[in-house]
Amino acid sequence: RDEGIILDYYKIAPVICDKINQDPNHELIYNLIWENYLSKCLLFIENGKLEETFKLYKQMVEDLKIKYNE
Repeated sequence: RDEGIILDYYKIAPVICDKINQDPNHELIYNLIWENYLSKCLLFIENGKLEETFKLYKQMVEDLKIKYNE
């Protein structure tokens, strides 16, 4: 797999989380991340759809980078 995206996530995740945590609506934002990405990834994993999991995870990282890494 593309290990680079995982390493990138560990590098950028603290920045993204700090920015989300500063937002007064941080609970809503985290709920949306769960609903739009993580809950779907979990279902994919439970159903053995690892390629779909990786694609959605990759999309989540890219979307969050664009939105919160300005």
